[in-house]
Amino acid sequence: MAANNAGNIVFYYNFPAGYLFSTLKPAANAIWLFSPRDYPRVNTRQLERYYANSANQPDIVVKFQYFFGFNDELRPVVDVPDHPIERLLASGQYHVELSQREYVVYRKD
Repeated sequence: MAANNAGNIVFYYNFPAGYLFSTLKPAANAIWLFSPRDYPRVNTRQLERYYANSANQPDIVVKFQYFFGFNDELRPVVDVPDHPIERLLASGQYHVELSQREYVVYRKD
């Protein structure tokens, strides 16, 4: 993926290995971003405070549509609209750069 003029990237949900495939800096205060739908006790308030500073907001967002669950079953990700990253994507600041069945790549305008 060409990261022209991008400085940071975030991978979600459930894909911390993505940072190993990129030369961009992580744009999150945690490497493993769990889905609040699948892990309801996940506290996203710290991530929300982190993104309140616009300098911390990701230039590139890689959002996975599926992830491996128990027993290697491929499970669809169900969006949680009030998740801080979902709110960023809904803000109108991002556009779809690449869309595949398994993931979507967004770039900040």
